[in-house]
Amino acid sequence: MDYDRWQAKLSEEFFPMDQPDEPVIMFLDDDEMARICPDLPDPVASLRSAVLAELRQTDTSAIFEPLDRRMAAWRKGPQDQPPPCLPLLAVTVIAGSRMRNDGAFSSAAYYPRLVSLMTSGTNRLTATGIQKHFDLVADMWQTLDDWIERNDHLLGPSTIRTHQTFNRIGYPLSQTVLKASDRERLSGFFDRLRVDRSSRSSPNQLLDLLRLWMDKPRGFSTAFVDLVQKGQGNPLLLAVISKLAVEQSSGPPVVKGRVRLDLRMCIDPEDWSMSWTIPVDPRLEMDELRQDNGSLFSIQKPDYGSVYDVVRGSLPQGAPLINHRFRAVGTRAFLTKNVREMWILRIDPSSGQWQSVPEATPDETHLFVVRDTDVAEMEELLTRSAAPGYWKLRGKLFPGWTVYVDVSLVEPIDLSAAGAFNSLGQLLKAPPNSRPKLVNGLELRTDVGGRHYLQGGEPDVQLPEESSNESVHVVLDNRLPGTRLKANGSLFPLRVAGPFTEGKHTVSVAGVALDFFVHTTGSAAQWEAAHTKGQDDVVPPGPALEAGAPEYVLCRRGRNAAVWFVSPSGLVRRRGEPRIPLFITRFGFPQSYQWKVSVPGGTTWVLTERAGKLSRPQRISSDPPNFGSLERHSQEFWRRAARETINNEDRLWRSYLSQSMEDSIYGR
Repeated sequence: MDYDRWQAKLSEEFFPMDQPDEPVIMFLDDDEMARICPDLPDPVASLRSAVLAELRQTDTSAIFEPLDRRMAAWRKGPQDQPPPCLPLLAVTVIAGSRMRNDGAFSSAAYYPRLVSLMTSGTNRLTATGIQKHFDLVADMWQTLDDWIERNDHLLGPSTIRTHQTFNRIGYPLSQTVLKASDRERLSGFFDRLRVDRSSRSSPNQLLDLLRLWMDKPRGFSTAFVDLVQKGQGNPLLLAVISKLAVEQSSGPPVVKGRVRLDLRMCIDPEDWSMSWTIPVDPRLEMDELRQDNGSLFSIQKPDYGSVYDVVRGSLPQGAPLINHRFRAVGTRAFLTKNVREMWILRIDPSSGQWQSVPEATPDETHLFVVRDTDVAEMEELLTRSAAPGYWKLRGKLFPGWTVYVDVSLVEPIDLSAAGAFNSLGQLLKAPPNSRPKLVNGLELRTDVGGRHYLQGGEPDVQLPEESSNESVHVVLDNRLPGTRLKANGSLFPLRVAGPFTEGKHTVSVAGVALDFFVHTTGSAAQWEAAHTKGQDDVVPPGPALEAGAPEYVLCRRGRNAAVWFVSPSGLVRRRGEPRIPLFITRFGFPQSYQWKVSVPGGTTWVLTERAGKLSRPQRISSDPPNFGSLERHSQEFWRRAARETINNEDRLWRSYLSQSMEDSIYGR
């Protein structure tokens, strides 16, 4: 297929002029290309050949001139068909879909994938020209976006958009439903959840689970995160998720990133490994440098890339170097690294790694590495000057240092000078327990991340503790006006605001938002909670294991509501429904429909009672019955239990009933 046939094929596939209600997503990867062109043995190779025939392979400055002529002729015509740049733009999307850590480049490196698709042989001029003149390709994307918007009544809304950091390659990345690295992360997600073992899981159920998983940063591309959060019912997204769940393919092993830029710090977002690299200077092809300890290493400018290759010897590596100076002197180069109070890193599209830079730029995403002693001042700075969405990396990449990820400043702040964080005395350090947090509650054991609770077992909020005993404003799910509580470190039970609907909820305490999820029995999270790490099969419903015996149970309020605790001796204890505290109504919350009660030691069974009826017995332990003398209270309970639970098939419970009646009831 030549260029014109590919133009017609892509126009027919993505711009049929009869789907005004469907958003236009020009997503292509190797699998989609095979679906679109099942008769071609290698559709990507065919498309690549058609595009290469339209590029000037020997003239860097005019590499896209033949396509520019096509675009100019189209602009003079009726413009009733898409602009004649679809094959070229399709290649740029396929390049985005191939972004993954392959040992040579990280999952965020775009240009190396594009160069491999748009060059032939070892033509380095073309590789350089593609990256240097990619703004011409971005203009073509913008032209296509404008054409879609003019015809949205026939085509549907455009999804083409830029990215605040990758403002040129952001166009094709906005059409990349998922990159190769996204596929790998999805494979790990499916493997952990073991969803391939449940044939009943629908695509929408898998999408719900994925949303729970992605509520925390998981390393997925921004375009895929946006699509998952907003793409309910998107047929392409649902089809991809279903296919990957069935395939359950595993990704390649993750390797450490490459070295680059002058002794600058580099962090690979794929596996959070770090390295020290030297940037390429156009005036230096190669050199041999001697460190202060006498060891030698040689660097050489690579065929492609922004960092020097170390061809002999080695650079010092490892996290401890962050605390020490470094110097190496060569014949034509002088390399140094000073001790800094803070490191600022920004993603480089050419290598796909976080790379240290001299200063922070407004509205771009950064990674900050700060001394632990400066965390208080840094958090004060981020509160005042950073956009929401940044987060603190768990664990320690560098002993004594803290890492903040996805930091986007709203105003220019020069943090490059050493010693910029020596003014800690000007700020008040936060006292202990100064931030609210979620505690207690019936938290589900789940691998999808976040805080997940069973409906009726919502957590408590531990209020901050202020020395002045001032009040703080508490708002649930933005239900204004909320209420004011004393900041005395006490617990406030969210269950009093029940019943909670299934889904995500947010409680805001003094402006600090705490998110949590509520799930009903049989929900996605409850289904997933039946899996444990390393367990192949779903735990069947039935008696709980003794090791997981609950510390408390929830009881539903109602007429004559109570809970009964049964011991192996046959003795029972009854707990009645407690009164609702009077202060609850003052908070403006609805009355709770459940209450929590601790399970006493030595309990084998728990039964709840409501409206004069006993519930199905819940097994707490596997202790056999060993009845002794029963007082009147327990005798009355067993007479009721024999009448109301006689059909229960649990053999242990039938043994208890048998002893209570001093006669076997098996076979009745």
